[in-house]
Amino acid sequence: MVTLPAPSAAPLSDDLLAPAVDARRGFSELPLAKALNVVGDRWSLAVVAQLVEGPQRFNDLADALKPIARTVLSERLRRLEDAAIITKRQYSDAPVRWNYRLSVSGSELARVAGVLADWGARHLGDGMPALIHADCGTGVMVAWHCSDCGPVPAKDIETAR
Repeated sequence: MVTLPAPSAAPLSDDLLAPAVDARRGFSELPLAKALNVVGDRWSLAVVAQLVEGPQRFNDLADALKPIARTVLSERLRRLEDAAIITKRQYSDAPVRWNYRLSVSGSELARVAGVLADWGARHLGDGMPALIHADCGTGVMVAWHCSDCGPVPAKDIETAR
């Protein structure tokens, strides 16, 4: 059992604070923390999900994502481009205008956004799936799949360290 000094005694030493600092540093090194650092804000995944429909201009994105502020959209697009999740291509010289599209990495992330939307519809919405099979209209579910072994039950999945 660890005994902390009384408040009137010496202030907490760096040794006592070290475990909390190390725990935070440890999480920040995990792949989930790194991913959330890039797309964990309010609008980034919404931008990715909107770009699933194909390349779009800034004004198209702003209209589709209302009530996003234009400054926020501009900042999110810049961050997503810096992370190589989206690419932009100039389509006009005067004035300079850009089309935004998903990169290969962004297309992979879009699947995650779709699964998150499906989870939201099932558990926070009307209970109906957001992901449906286009041919028959039935809800589909995401399954874990090993490239060597095939389908894998969720209980057999663990995080890589």
